[in-house]
Amino acid sequence: MGTYLTNDKMNPALRARVEASVTGRRIPISRRAKTSVRRLAVACAIGATLALMWQWRVQRASLARERAVTRDRLMLVTTPLKEVENRVKRIREHLGAVHQERRHESLDTPEGWQRLLSRPIIYVRGPQADLSTRLAMAASESQPDAFVGCLLEPPSSRDETKLAPRVSHIYREGVTKARDDLFRLQALFEVRPLLEPAMAEAVELAKTHSALAAITDALEAPSVRRAEAAAKASLLLYVIDEPKAPGAVSELDGACDHHVRVGLVDLDSGHVWLRARRRVDPAWVSERRRLTLAKGLVDCRLAVDLRDG
Repeated sequence: MGTYLTNDKMNPALRARVEASVTGRRIPISRRAKTSVRRLAVACAIGATLALMWQWRVQRASLARERAVTRDRLMLVTTPLKEVENRVKRIREHLGAVHQERRHESLDTPEGWQRLLSRPIIYVRGPQADLSTRLAMAASESQPDAFVGCLLEPPSSRDETKLAPRVSHIYREGVTKARDDLFRLQALFEVRPLLEPAMAEAVELAKTHSALAAITDALEAPSVRRAEAAAKASLLLYVIDEPKAPGAVSELDGACDHHVRVGLVDLDSGHVWLRARRRVDPAWVSERRRLTLAKGLVDCRLAVDLRDG
């Protein structure tokens, strides 16, 4: 069968292939051609394998370099944080001994309140049961509150009309904005996973760059610098809320009739600057402020009373 796609001047082999394509006839492939095709396929497979092996070795070397950098970074970051564990241990010991103390009232402020409280402070507050057995959880829930704010900057008197503006300001602006050396106990607990052997193991077992990058991000988080500074704080300020009095009714913000234990301890020397057990009761708070400010007013008055001795 002829075709207009070929002519007598074409290469015979090319002409035969075109005609075979048009007519659907198969052109027999020589043994030599088959062998060449097989060799080419084998060569391509070997080349692809070698390329993959080379790429794997390059990636492995790159991962090893990044692992070494991350390992050094972990050592550099965690070395200054070794004091974190010592601080947590001392804080546990102080809080654990509170309920064994026979003296509930002790005040020793020869420096004066203002000078004493100008030193870096770690603060924690929580229910009695939590601070005794679940300190990490209590630390995560504890925030600088009206008690701390009024202890650091007390209003002029314990009268409700003087306390209310200060409490409202604390609720609105917070406490830590004015003091960058006032730390939550949570600052120490946040970085403890970095100090565990499991973190060093994670660096060695990381299989991808993204896994090592996640570790690096954790090492460069703001919480690391905050914990490093918190570990140097010399004062522990704590408030322990005992169970509420039998039959006591809680206000909407949690204020209720109960006893609290307050302490201010030097974490370096172990000296107790303040030890007190006081009853707090929101019964005196006016109706118009009880709904939103009861707890803050009670805490603020407690701070003022402690400063006044």
